[in-house]
Amino acid sequence: MSRGRTSGLVPLLLGVLVGVGLLLWGLDRLAREAAESLLAEELQQATGAVQPPTVEIEGGPVLLQALRGRYDAVEVTMQQISNGPLTLDGVQAGLRGVHLSLHDLIVRDADAVVVERTATEARLGYDALDRYLGFTGRQLTVGPAGPGEVRVAGKGQVLDRSYRASAVAPVDAAAAALVVRPTGLRSEPALEGTAELLATERLGFRVPLDLLPFGREITGIEVGGDAVTVRTTGSGVVLRD
Repeated sequence: MSRGRTSGLVPLLLGVLVGVGLLLWGLDRLAREAAESLLAEELQQATGAVQPPTVEIEGGPVLLQALRGRYDAVEVTMQQISNGPLTLDGVQAGLRGVHLSLHDLIVRDADAVVVERTATEARLGYDALDRYLGFTGRQLTVGPAGPGEVRVAGKGQVLDRSYRASAVAPVDAAAAALVVRPTGLRSEPALEGTAELLATERLGFRVPLDLLPFGREITGIEVGGDAVTVRTTGSGVVLRD
């Protein structure tokens, strides 16, 4: 082969490589947009999120992940998940090993999305918590009191005596629920004995977290200025419409 013909092939090969690279880049971008869009739709339907969640696929080339039907890492941000009287202000989740077949991606419909492992942070605002307690018949207000503790206040009647009371309580976890058990009651008028015990008990409550979409094993609770943040994990999570 002559030197002239060889030198002429170099730009041609470079052009082919650039063209293939651009094609793969374009296909990867299309795969990303399609997968993120479908996952957002499926997650919204499965969780009852008020707005479509923000979904970001991470890891290696998305096209390869789409072809094998498994996405290494998916970050999800949701606003206002509701289930009955309880509303979460926001949820951030890291999903690892998200299974969504190529067929489901092409037809834009999935019967279920299976997730191998999850780590979630869910925010339960005090306003939403007060509304939940009111819906369940307990006219209480809840706010921050210090590290790991909330202050619960309410009024009622015990042993034919009307009162207003408040108490500080740690926020604990038990069986996929938040549990608040007040101590150190302060009341007007002052209550003693059986009346104090009954009033203290009425300030306590339990909040089931059945609406948590990505696993309900509670690993941590943080009491903040405007919300209680609940951290959970899960494995083998199946999300259905």
